[in-house]
Amino acid sequence: MHEHRLARGPRDQRRHDEGHDEGQSFAEFALILILIAVVVLAILLIMGDDLRVWIITAWQSLFPTQ
Repeated sequence: MHEHRLARGPRDQRRHDEGHDEGQSFAEFALILILIAVVVLAILLIMGDDLRVWIITAWQSLFPTQ
């Protein structure tokens, strides 16, 4: 009775691994998003004023006010 619970076949092991892989994929995805957010924040902190001026200039060239 206990033997069949301990003896896992390839099908049972694959079912068990799928849940683990799904959680691992989510964790990796979350880490990548955090890394991207940190990089964007660093760029905004370093180039904040220059980037703001560039965006305003580009916006005004696309939509000039008269």
